Amino acid sequence: MLAVIPGLSLLPPRLFKPLAAAPQLPGADKFAHALLYAILTLTIFRALPAAVRGRWDAAFSITAAATLYGLIMELCQRYLTSSRSFDMLDATANAAGALVCSAIACSLCRRNIRNSTAP
Repeated sequence: MLAVIPGLSLLPPRLFKPLAAAPQLPGADKFAHALLYAILTLTIFRALPAAVRGRWDAAFSITAAATLYGLIMELCQRYLTSSRSFDMLDATANAAGALVCSAIACSLCRRNIRNSTAP
């Protein structure tokens, strides 16, 4: 995911023209941003030791890291390409995907830990 996101973020828009020709659903772009950053967050989450996954501070740290990564990608679009631009709504969608994924993953891990330690 760490290689896929920069690739998709920094490619020239002309490479996405075939996708642009298809009928567009309102908000599909923002949903795609949220989904990619949810997948990134889940990938990081799964890399953690099982004992750490159920901690809210870990979920917060992962969310913050994914959000910062999203902001950096948006800034790279602004300053490293001539065909892309910074979009705060994209950055917000990135953060939302990371936050929702972290909250769900952490909650599920906490529930699994509780269930496995119950008598």
